Formats: sequence, C-alpha cells, structure tokens
Amino acid sequence: MGAIKALVVSLAFLAAGCGGKVVSEKYLVERNGLKYEANSGKLFTGKAAVYNDFGGTDAEGKYRDGKTVGKWIYRGDGKERIENY
Repeated sequence: MGAIKALVVSLAFLAAGCGGKVVSEKYLVERNGLKYEANSGKLFTGKAAVYNDFGGTDAEGKYRDGKTVGKWIYRGDGKERIENY
C-alpha cells in the first residue's frame, strides 16, 4: 500500500511541474534585461508566450528568475526556429 501511495504522490508532483499556466508576454515587463510580473517587483519564473492576432503563438518558452532559459520556439513567415538558452 505504501508503494502505491508513494507512486500517486510522485505522479501528482510530476503533473504539477509539467504543463502549468502560460503567461502572455504582454503581462510581463522588462527592467534591466530581466522580466518581471507586471505591477510587481517579483522576477518572473514560468512559461510565457507571444500570441499573434489569430490566437496562435509567435514565440513560447520559459523564464527562471527573470532570465530566458531552456528551449524557445519562434514562429514567423511559416517557419519555426528553435533556440536554446
């Protein structure tokens, strides 16, 4: 029974860490090269996206402590470009 409980707890933490809320870049502000949550002094950590007028994403990726990190996907002119930070 303990192993099943440990598995359920592990899966819950995994699910919470994956996915998560994606914040539109329009709700972030840049100060001194770092991204902050709008109306806050808190550095942004999480997923962000730049949305176009058609509801699609022009860019998406992650920030940690206000800095761009990991894989970012940029889309434009029908092409996709991936950059790692």
